[in-house]
Amino acid sequence: MIKSILSITLLTSVFAFAEGDVPDFFSIDVSKNSYLNIRAKNDINSKIIGIIKPGSTCVQNFGCKGGPTVKEFTELSEYELDEINRVRPKWCKIEYKGIKGWVHSNYIIEGSCVNVD
Repeated sequence: MIKSILSITLLTSVFAFAEGDVPDFFSIDVSKNSYLNIRAKNDINSKIIGIIKPGSTCVQNFGCKGGPTVKEFTELSEYELDEINRVRPKWCKIEYKGIKGWVHSNYIIEGSCVNVD
């Protein structure tokens, strides 16, 4: 029973996120000695147009492309999902400190933005 409730909760969360309940902002989740590259296009070989420091917030979300669909996420094995992520990686269009570009989704988490004056 508990397992069923947890599965329903997880699926509901996935569907809500996929249906439009997406974060307005991201935070950066890279190691403290690293940076996240902002690229001109959603491609690992695209020109780097900026960088974001680890732990940065206020990274505005303009939508993501790639990765598994909700149907794939709910029906495929972990191995199959890994293959989709390899072939069709998820990139998110962002704006950070006036720079608009693309970042790989492996290095971002849901975040917030509080203006400090």
